Amino acid sequence: MNITGPPPKFYGTRDILLARRQGTQASGDAPHSIRRLGTEGVCIRIITYRIFIPWFHEVAVGQTVRWLDNHGVPYWDLCLMRDKGPVDADVYVDDGPENIERLRSARKMVIVFDNSTNRHLPDEPGGRAHSWQEAEGMIRERYYSFLDEHQCAHPSEPGRRPPWDKSTAV
Repeated sequence: MNITGPPPKFYGTRDILLARRQGTQASGDAPHSIRRLGTEGVCIRIITYRIFIPWFHEVAVGQTVRWLDNHGVPYWDLCLMRDKGPVDADVYVDDGPENIERLRSARKMVIVFDNSTNRHLPDEPGGRAHSWQEAEGMIRERYYSFLDEHQCAHPSEPGRRPPWDKSTAV
């Protein structure tokens, strides 16, 4: 059975993956969680706005790609843009208060990745994750709902390809 339409899109910022902001517990689990979701068929899109410093673009892009590759983080797209809404993801994960508020005002589904700068924001709509394992579970729940809506089988267990995915990619 094939999915009719594009696979669901997941969005995460490079800062969340690196856990640079204090109060996050993300860095160790992020690559593993994202790898499992990608294997299950979720389209991973990484969005960063690290190109705001003039004449630093090549270095910023190189550092980002190198980090993602060195940590085995799969992704379909690497988007270098400030406004994340036009990516049109089905689920966003963000920890920046301004980004969360902007995405929510555009009626985007945002999982708040908890840190000290965003605790004043309500958890809903979308929910709040305190770790990558929590975020992974929340994303998987939404993804499985998508599969159900399209009458597609779920993967046999987390981190496995769904039975309809006949790709040979590892």
